Amino acid sequence: MSLLQRFFPDYHLSSVYDLTPEWVADHGFRALILDIDNTLVSPNAPADAAARAFAARMRAAGIACLVLSNNGEERARSFAADLDWLYLAKAKKPRPEGFRKAMELLRADPSSTLVVGDQFFTDIYGAHRASLPALLVDALDPAHEQPFVRVKRVLERPLRCAWRRTLKPGR
Repeated sequence: MSLLQRFFPDYHLSSVYDLTPEWVADHGFRALILDIDNTLVSPNAPADAAARAFAARMRAAGIACLVLSNNGEERARSFAADLDWLYLAKAKKPRPEGFRKAMELLRADPSSTLVVGDQFFTDIYGAHRASLPALLVDALDPAHEQPFVRVKRVLERPLRCAWRRTLKPGR
């Protein structure tokens, strides 16, 4: 994998809520490591009905889930508690250590674990640094992002364009 390709997702869906237990199982995964803000909910929002329903669907299918967040302890803990999920806060994504610790907590291995997030630099690149496949979802509410995240979005644009050029028509 080239350096540039390490920033490219292995999969893409418009929304995390398009991710079904069937899709997860059909792709051979049994564990998910998920970002919070703009992946599962709007930035800094609590878990909502959609997130709770998603968590319930995954739990019913036996898919283990963990929130891996660069947010502080309270944000990650309270969000994960609402979904009855494990969590790791202050993960320092894209460093691979948080992803590896997440797999350890999930009792999962790289071949059965999928990372789900909305950012190329933290979620996708971090997953690949830990030798994990990554699913990119579109940001739920980019209008309410922190200023530093907006700057990262601008820096992501060339990556997004390069990635889209690699996609086959109809994918």
